[in-house]
Amino acid sequence: MAADIRALVQRFEPLLHFHKDERFFPSDAKRYMEHSELWSAVGDLAANRGVQRTLKDNWGSSVGDHRSPLIARGAVSAEAGESGTFIGLTGTFVADDQLQERFLNLAGWRGGDIVDAGSENGYADLDKIATAYNSTPADGGDQSLSDSRFWYHAEFFTADRLRNILGFGNQGENELLNAFNKATSDPALLCYYFFFPGHEEGLTGCVSNAATSWTSCAGAWQCLAILLDRATPTDDYAPKFTVATNRSFRAVGFIGLDPRVGMTGVARWDKVSTVGDHPMIFVAKGTHGLYFADTDQTFIMSDPSDPSVKNCGVYEGIAPFDSDRGQSDGSDLDKILVTKVVAGGGFFGVIGAVAGLFASVIEGLAAASDLTIEEGTPAIDELPKGQFGRVLRPPGIDSPVAPDAPGPIWPRFNDDPADPLTTFIGGRRFSLVVGTKADPLGQTSRPAWLPSDDRTSGFRGRWGNRVTRDPFSRRAGMIFPDFAAMFVRALAVTLSS
Repeated sequence: MAADIRALVQRFEPLLHFHKDERFFPSDAKRYMEHSELWSAVGDLAANRGVQRTLKDNWGSSVGDHRSPLIARGAVSAEAGESGTFIGLTGTFVADDQLQERFLNLAGWRGGDIVDAGSENGYADLDKIATAYNSTPADGGDQSLSDSRFWYHAEFFTADRLRNILGFGNQGENELLNAFNKATSDPALLCYYFFFPGHEEGLTGCVSNAATSWTSCAGAWQCLAILLDRATPTDDYAPKFTVATNRSFRAVGFIGLDPRVGMTGVARWDKVSTVGDHPMIFVAKGTHGLYFADTDQTFIMSDPSDPSVKNCGVYEGIAPFDSDRGQSDGSDLDKILVTKVVAGGGFFGVIGAVAGLFASVIEGLAAASDLTIEEGTPAIDELPKGQFGRVLRPPGIDSPVAPDAPGPIWPRFNDDPADPLTTFIGGRRFSLVVGTKADPLGQTSRPAWLPSDDRTSGFRGRWGNRVTRDPFSRRAGMIFPDFAAMFVRALAVTLSS
């Protein structure tokens, strides 16, 4: 029996609790794309000793004395047949070459929207994004973007589609798949994707500009995944396991090239707090990590030997870059890292081998250039802890811990009585459910603004600006993670442990 996907989506809609000081809320990613520029970027792998980096001289194309995007702001079409340049046309998708990519630019960079020899382009302009989404047009806001807030994108995966996505091959992964199969009969995965136009994250205990904006970026994703199961194809689905993403660096279940979020702590459904079938989720301020409890969480930001954490982000750990002040004059530091790379061991071996020496050299460079080196404390995701702002929730459902908190409720529309989760605005279609057209296997296909299941088509670029002096892509927009594969691997690890 085919599942009523829209009914399932509404049945398990979560309650999202936000801190009173939160600036960014889950919004419609399609409208964000349509309001953005689309840029190309060419990587600089060899010159950066094993870490991909894109120089702004390789962003877009040269127009006079500045760089220009592939598609101008407001001219992107995210769906075929809608006005603008369709994102699916040849040349707009990310290239197959891993050194080439595309990125979206909604609001430019701090200091301006121009990319030229004199521009800084060091940080995405999150203040401008916050104004666009949260202010009235008279105060610089954009009504269309404001109306696109308080949104999710839900996707349904059948058992066959899940197994096709995973592509298990080696013996270790086959063992994980066996554990998954033993725990389910006829599984399906329901994912709620939350797109945040801005992500704010610094190094706790640090006050420098480099520290407070250390991993802040435009365009970030989070996900709540719920595994459903039924004994036979004629039965109704029942929830069995669930997990939400948070800011765990290289966490269990991480899949892909962009280790921003991970899935840990897969929980049985009866162990999480719900209102009916609606899970209670608490959202970390700024970072938007999702948790089932309203308690501050510590997490691993990066490898413990990462010198950037130890010096509050002043140096990224790849000579000769200084993440806040431009190129350093640390020729001794450069020689140390070059020597270690040539000697062998690869980049990550270099970081571990020279961590102590690197820290001492950093201190010397700081003394020479009047930098203040601060020692960061463990990273913390700050939950509301009773300081509630908005609680996004389904119609007719109130939060037992914040019954008086403002909403709004998740959207419902009257365009089509059979589909209350889809609306049409100005000739464009917007839906809370990802995909509407069924392929020959009966699966729901993804729209062109998301990557295809096999990552060979669809938009595979970054959802926010590239920035300068960012060798680890900490402040670049996020690539859409493979959440389905991430979940099943995390669950299989849990079941096999």
